[in-house]
Amino acid sequence: MRFIQIIYLGLLINFSLSTATFAKQVHVAFLGPELGQSAYWDSVIAPLKTVAEQFDIKLTLHHANWNDRFDYYPKAKELFESEDKPDYLISTFRGASAKHFLELVESHQVPFISIVTGVPKFEQKKVGIPQQHYKYWLAQILADDLESGFLLTNALIARTKNNENKAVRLIAVGGDPLLASSNSRDQGLYQAIEENKNVELLQLVHSDWNVAITKRMVKQLMSRYQSSDILWAANDDVAIAAYQSLKSLNIDKQSMPIIGGVDWTMKGLEAIIADEIQVSVGGNHMHGVWALILVNDIAHGFALPNSNDYTYKTSFAVADKKNAGKILGFLKNEQWRAVDFKQFSKFYNTQLEAYDFNFIKLVL
Repeated sequence: MRFIQIIYLGLLINFSLSTATFAKQVHVAFLGPELGQSAYWDSVIAPLKTVAEQFDIKLTLHHANWNDRFDYYPKAKELFESEDKPDYLISTFRGASAKHFLELVESHQVPFISIVTGVPKFEQKKVGIPQQHYKYWLAQILADDLESGFLLTNALIARTKNNENKAVRLIAVGGDPLLASSNSRDQGLYQAIEENKNVELLQLVHSDWNVAITKRMVKQLMSRYQSSDILWAANDDVAIAAYQSLKSLNIDKQSMPIIGGVDWTMKGLEAIIADEIQVSVGGNHMHGVWALILVNDIAHGFALPNSNDYTYKTSFAVADKKNAGKILGFLKNEQWRAVDFKQFSKFYNTQLEAYDFNFIKLVL
């Protein structure tokens, strides 16, 4: 009898151990800017813990200095060499070299999903696409930033009150010329201007997304081009800084150029409602959430389809005075907490044939 009890106890222990191993939480580390440094990135980070809980994922948040493009590499290295090494990493390409960062990921064998911005143009041939040269770079989730620059330009042009026989004068403040996302927005600007022959691009400058630099540059631009119709900004922070700079010059609202940015940040949407800026192009808030869903499915044995080079792109839409309040309510009231994100997962939604990472559908 005692012999049978020992066997039963042994089987019970083995079953408990195997169950514990199977039920081990996946540890995902997210490396992004320090909170408060970027309104857009704050909105990306905000829903992550709630969504991680839905998928029973252990999520740890780690931060680097957004204003120091070289800070991401040492922070990732420190994370990989820590006792609590993650099973997966979600982050972005902020440094001057994506190749350098990917080599670090590869050497530590941490599966990585990049979000928001792609590989800098000068490195794209060397680096290739996910899983081509770096097997631990599993996928990338990108906004169609060319579309954002194009949509923003056309939305601003459509709102000008200028006479059709007179050229529309446009000044532009871009982001970081080393980043693929910033370059793509610039290309969207150029493409829209090419299609609108009555628009004259007076000058495009780059402020590295920095508010103080933006304010200084806008003052310089306005002293050079006093009668501008449009001020195109690469994101909402830049757009708001541009408005504040114009206000400091004692330019009344009626004489200010029409201002627009990108990202649908809460500050940007509030600025639209306050009539400080006129439009924002957005819909790219959930990149971190979409990455968590991919991690969940991969961890459960689902292979990612390579039909799109392991690249998932999200679309943009225009926010203006008509719909800014609705979008702001969704973000400010954290209405994403009520969304069942398992519907976007192939593991939980067996009817799902292809990933549909469209944040706009949740809001508008």
